Amino acid sequence: VGAGMIASGVHAAVRLLAGKADDLADLAGHINRYLSGATADNRFATFGMVKIDVEGGLRAVNAGHLPLLIRRTDGTVEQINSSGLPLGILEAATYAESAAVLGPGDFVVLFTDGLTEAEDEDDEEFGVERVTAVVASLVDPTAEGLCDAILEAVDAFTDGAPLQDDATLLVVERLKV
Repeated sequence: VGAGMIASGVHAAVRLLAGKADDLADLAGHINRYLSGATADNRFATFGMVKIDVEGGLRAVNAGHLPLLIRRTDGTVEQINSSGLPLGILEAATYAESAAVLGPGDFVVLFTDGLTEAEDEDDEEFGVERVTAVVASLVDPTAEGLCDAILEAVDAFTDGAPLQDDATLLVVERLKV
């Protein structure tokens, strides 16, 4: 219930403030200050937000979340790593905005730790490196194909065992026109 309440608070804050804030780092700071005063000391939320414009300009903020991945058409993968603490830990925390340009056929991949913390029979975690390797390995992928490949790789790694945590995966493609 506690995690759901925090997620609900983050969702409400993003909906309320996103249209009024141009700078994603400032937006993350506002949400952080709100959560710092509204949650118990041991409650926090990792957070990643991406804004993409019609020309492919990408701006992102990552607050203690797993890296956000950008998969280029040549198969290389870039990471947007965390620029600050998770939201709600320290009221004075600050965040930095990252920028990139998505070319036609490039992808943005966001995922939660339910995927990276999936364990095999030896209690080894799937990890960010394996997610990145799957994302880089596909030839001429689609957004759906990337999702399928990541989920199939996690399933094979765990030998079909159920995940121990919730898992979310989002892949966005800048279409080739």
